[in-house]
Amino acid sequence: MEQYKYDFSIIISVFNVEEYIEEALESLLKQDFNMARVQFILVDDGSTDGSGKYCDDFKKKHYENTIVIHKENGGLSSARMAGIPILAGKYVSFFDPDDILSSDTLKSVFSFFEEHEGETEVVAIPIQFFGDLSGAHPLNNKFERGSRVIDLSVKGNTNISQMSVASAFFTRRAVALMNFDTEIVTAEDAIEMVKILLEKQTLGVVANATYYYRKRKTSNVGGAKYKKNWYIAYLEHFSEWAFKYCLQKLGYIPRFVQYTVMYDLQWKLLQQHIPEGILDEQEKQTYQKKLYSLAQYVDDDIILQQKHIFIEQKIFFLYNKYKLNPNIISN
Repeated sequence: MEQYKYDFSIIISVFNVEEYIEEALESLLKQDFNMARVQFILVDDGSTDGSGKYCDDFKKKHYENTIVIHKENGGLSSARMAGIPILAGKYVSFFDPDDILSSDTLKSVFSFFEEHEGETEVVAIPIQFFGDLSGAHPLNNKFERGSRVIDLSVKGNTNISQMSVASAFFTRRAVALMNFDTEIVTAEDAIEMVKILLEKQTLGVVANATYYYRKRKTSNVGGAKYKKNWYIAYLEHFSEWAFKYCLQKLGYIPRFVQYTVMYDLQWKLLQQHIPEGILDEQEKQTYQKKLYSLAQYVDDDIILQQKHIFIEQKIFFLYNKYKLNPNIISN
């Protein structure tokens, strides 16, 4: 049996979070777990505030199990990739330095992994928003039946989706598959989740822990629609890629992948206009064509299941799939 120096390795990509990082790391230090069995890998991604110094000070206090990397700014994906080669833990977390973990998280996740060893490569915990927005994440429905291993190949589990890497924990085998894409914004996590979940088509969920996700108006996700690569490049690198990757690997597209992509596309379908100066007219046409061409890969019922778009948008998406107006059937 393979021996590991630590039970967990936590990779933390740090960039200009001086205001939040102490609270975030304190939530890790306060875990109901033997923290000597946890490796901290702090990757300072070219911070220009005091974040980098905080990482160095943290290492001085926790030298034995802390590694600090200082690098030029390359973005979240490059920072995570910088930490992967020095992992020494059995299980891996990609914790964000402005978020918080409930104190029972590591204990609960470790126990679950050990109890269900070999059944899944990924364990997720519920996300609760705080900061500029509060409430539960829309994809928390998978925790309603408690902690369990979910078989994603079962049709009844179609609407089970996990897109966040930060609120999940991984086996070392799963991390070996990771290659975070630096060419896109906001879907880096989703790409890796699709690749890993396809391996066994199972997902572990631990309901009695919480990942507190800080919502900031200045976050990457909030400002994504003002960046050019949120449009054509995003569809090419995630949405189209996910469908083509499944077809190449399996010969079909699992319904949970269809649901994940469709759930993600809702936010694009809801967007009423593209901010001025982002795309030229030709690019806008290309983007719209690509967006609606994705309908061909999604089962009708999965389109209709989406909760965040209007029925008119669902019908228009279906029209682009069949090039026919739908029949209206009244009961």
